[in-house]
Amino acid sequence: MYAMLGIIQQAANNIDRLYHCDDNANKNYEVNKDTLAAINTVTSISTRPLGIGGIAKRLYHSDFNTHKLYELNIDTLASINDVTPAFTYSPGIGGMNKRLFVTDAGATKIHELNVDTLASINDDTSSESAPKGIGGIRNKLYYCDTSGDVNHEINPDTFANISNTYSPGSTPYGIGGIGNRLYHCDSALDKLYELNISTMAVLDTYDSIDSVPTGIGGVK
Repeated sequence: MYAMLGIIQQAANNIDRLYHCDDNANKNYEVNKDTLAAINTVTSISTRPLGIGGIAKRLYHSDFNTHKLYELNIDTLASINDVTPAFTYSPGIGGMNKRLFVTDAGATKIHELNVDTLASINDDTSSESAPKGIGGIRNKLYYCDTSGDVNHEINPDTFANISNTYSPGSTPYGIGGIGNRLYHCDSALDKLYELNISTMAVLDTYDSIDSVPTGIGGVK
């Protein structure tokens, strides 16, 4: 009985909501996790929305025009908090259950962030030269890189490469997930994908909502 109650409580705690942003439309979306169709559409805070993703019950966003990182309300997608980091080109933001990460494409780095202050608490050089999207499922972390058109699973403590595979498209820009489901977007082909969490092979392909999909990730 107690085991069953624990399973029910865990399911209640895992809300698994998926979000996406598009640089051409200047929009942030909540999307259906099965069809990737828009459930809610909100004009982004500024004109260059690049990254979106989250941890348990919290959602974050990055914008190139303002050079800021934001925490967003998971229902309205309005800004709760914003921070200007020391680095100015942060195309990807997302995380695992309790840990948040951002890419620093200008310095070719990956940072782990404090989930409340959005300050960097750890950083290291990325394994390739143009890190874009970053995000994870509950216990795995991934990032994508446009220099080699490659998606990577990486160690969340050291950022070392665990495995990698070529992106299904030509400009891999966003990656992130919910539960045990991983998603990816390509900004040149205007496609969204669901990927196998182990091999990163394509499971399903969807047309993007608009023409420059840049970020995808979820609240766990």
